[in-house]
Amino acid sequence: MKKQWYYQSVIIGLAISFLCAANISEAQGRRGKGLLISGSQRTNQGAFQNKGIQGQGLGQGYFFIDLDGDGICDNTNGQAALDPLSDAEAVTLTFMREEEKLARDVYLALYDLWSNPVFSMIASSEQKHMDAIKRQLDTYGLTDPIQDTGVFTNGELQSLYDSLLTQGSQSVLEALKVGALIEEVDIEDLQIAITETENPALLQVYTNLLKGSENHLRAFVRQIEFLGETYNAQHLSQEIVDEILANTNNQGGRRNNRGITILGNSKRGNGYGAR
Repeated sequence: MKKQWYYQSVIIGLAISFLCAANISEAQGRRGKGLLISGSQRTNQGAFQNKGIQGQGLGQGYFFIDLDGDGICDNTNGQAALDPLSDAEAVTLTFMREEEKLARDVYLALYDLWSNPVFSMIASSEQKHMDAIKRQLDTYGLTDPIQDTGVFTNGELQSLYDSLLTQGSQSVLEALKVGALIEEVDIEDLQIAITETENPALLQVYTNLLKGSENHLRAFVRQIEFLGETYNAQHLSQEIVDEILANTNNQGGRRNNRGITILGNSKRGNGYGAR
């Protein structure tokens, strides 16, 4: 019986790993990183041991598996050296950690104000997003900028938190619009982050967070429409928002000719102004 359970765990672990690696190859737009699952592209055949589940190192020795059940494929890095981060990638990763905290903190505050469960549920999801980014910060030895709830190292994000909370305090409708605005901006920033890196671990995290943000936007818009209101895009174009809302199978939106989801040519900024 023990052997049966062991072999079942091995099979399940390998299946999840293969799915995670396939997701990576999609996010990279098949850019030759050696992460597609085929015999010719499996460049590291050493077995890795993680939580009692054996698997093959894929690509450059990276091994992806959902270790903690949060739906995000985690990079164990196997026994291979990490891809180095550029200064720009480090800045983006650190910023994304606080941007996800902004979403979590605003939603927690708005839940306390309005008791709408959508805020509580999405705040829990944002915590998982924060945790996924924190693992990457730890992996690369980067300083975590996180402070207490409602307090931000980035002064611009601090100002945004204060202004968004003020807007969301006006009514439950305004609170839901704040949530949708945050997700629109997160979607754009994640799309930009994806196009600016070829690091497989970062691509995996950003791609999963992007899908989560699109789900969150759909959830907030459903709540707005339940109140009898029509949702108008606040940061992205209406065309892109409509496409995301219609894309219920969550394939990650538009793709360019390299297979990378894109929103346009905008550059990263605070993004929280009205169109």
